[in-house]
Amino acid sequence: MKIVLFGDYPSLQRERVINLLGHDYEVMALTDDASNREVASAFIDADVIVSNFFDATLPPAPRCKLLQSPSAGIEKIDISAVPDGAFLAVAVGHEIPMSEYVCCAMLDDAIGMSGMPQAFEDGKWSQKAWIKGPRHAELYGRTVGLLGYGGVGREIAVRAHALGMDVHALSRWSSGIPDTSSGPLSMAWMTADWMNFLKRVDYLVVTVPLTDATVGMVGKAWFEAARSHMMLINVARGGVVDEESLFLALKSRAIRKAVIDVWYNYPTSENEFIYPSRFPFHELDNVIMTPHASGRTDGTFDRRWQSICENIKRVRRGEIPRDIVNDRR
Repeated sequence: MKIVLFGDYPSLQRERVINLLGHDYEVMALTDDASNREVASAFIDADVIVSNFFDATLPPAPRCKLLQSPSAGIEKIDISAVPDGAFLAVAVGHEIPMSEYVCCAMLDDAIGMSGMPQAFEDGKWSQKAWIKGPRHAELYGRTVGLLGYGGVGREIAVRAHALGMDVHALSRWSSGIPDTSSGPLSMAWMTADWMNFLKRVDYLVVTVPLTDATVGMVGKAWFEAARSHMMLINVARGGVVDEESLFLALKSRAIRKAVIDVWYNYPTSENEFIYPSRFPFHELDNVIMTPHASGRTDGTFDRRWQSICENIKRVRRGEIPRDIVNDRR
């Protein structure tokens, strides 16, 4: 079975893939600067292609049974160009650190621990700093609203519930509305009822994938309907939240705060230093900006490549791979 790791990032994982699969597989690595002839030669008899990028300009891959994204996103993969009969699957393994990131953001917002050392001027503290110091908030009894209830949303729900929070989720529920009588979820809302959902939310966490249906989903109307003390946390994709509407909502204090991990512009090898948005979010004092780091842990990459290699093994056994985007059955 021939595996082609196509692109700079996948190609770096060749030794890891060989170690996980064993030597019964042919594993070929192609970097971004591979020639069209090299790509054509590799694709013509490839059984699996692992890549963040795929479109109709690439050479044909007539034997391909699985096009595997090495990440959770498929923004650079044209689904219509996926070889006939091939599954398109995304990678998982990021759910745990992303849920921890969200809980960290909420806990830091409520407790504000990073500001507490200010009470120890020159290493000392005073009775006033002790007795009359500021009180902090609690997450207990607060409501976190999850926009999307996939793998990341479910992991957040477990942790938020353990902290004593009420957990509400808004989704299409294509697999059916879950039972809220037990487990971490307090209430399940249909997408059309987003306005009533927002009226209950203290923390809105965006976890839905970026699709034609979700581009700009959280926009001006959402911020107008939200509670003024709401904090938004986006760990999904920047495009799910309308860029201008978010900036104006924060600048005008229509919402209290935002923690943003995913952006609208990303640096490239050709354009290494760029602003993440056409709006100056960095000038606002009610925004925490992080560099798309919520899922970047050693554990994530270990789990991710284990899941990718398990999908490859499933295809070799004639089984349906997991986490597929296009069901070819």
